Amino acid sequence: MSSGYDDGYDGPNREAGPGDDGSVVARARAKVATPGLLLILVGLFGVVLEIGGLGLIATNPTIIYDFFVEMVKNGPPGPEQQKQLDDLKQKEAQMRLDAPLNIGSAVLGLVLTLVTVVGGVKMRSLSGYGVAIAGAVAAIIPIGGCCCVSIPIGIWALVVLMNEDVKAGFAAAARTARAPRDEY
Repeated sequence: MSSGYDDGYDGPNREAGPGDDGSVVARARAKVATPGLLLILVGLFGVVLEIGGLGLIATNPTIIYDFFVEMVKNGPPGPEQQKQLDDLKQKEAQMRLDAPLNIGSAVLGLVLTLVTVVGGVKMRSLSGYGVAIAGAVAAIIPIGGCCCVSIPIGIWALVVLMNEDVKAGFAAAARTARAPRDEY
């Protein structure tokens, strides 16, 4: 073995027997721990951002328009300023946060960040492989949340989930969960 000691493991293609499930699960848990935790954290941060965005939509839908109008009014007076204010007035409806596209984007972002959180939880618990994959993919989709951070974390989680040891760990954890329990 390249690790310098023989742990009895012959690689991802070896058939795991019932007695081997514990070590297979332990190796998989070690691999998914950090990316799973980061999926949860980035997803929770995204949920907070999306709920905040929906709160802004509900309480002050013209905040962006008002910001730009105030910025133009603080600029140098003259005919250019009036032209900019007229242009902003024409775009006011598009700049409102309560426009259907903005509401839809915020709701979709909230759903994706919630899927990211659930996927991270499933990844760390080695249950629900498909949900874990969905969570990693949801983190990669650049809608809502904090996509600058979530995209690389989602890619990392997806790469880890495609690892043969991790797939074997999910399967071993499922076998362990289905195994009959001794009751005393």
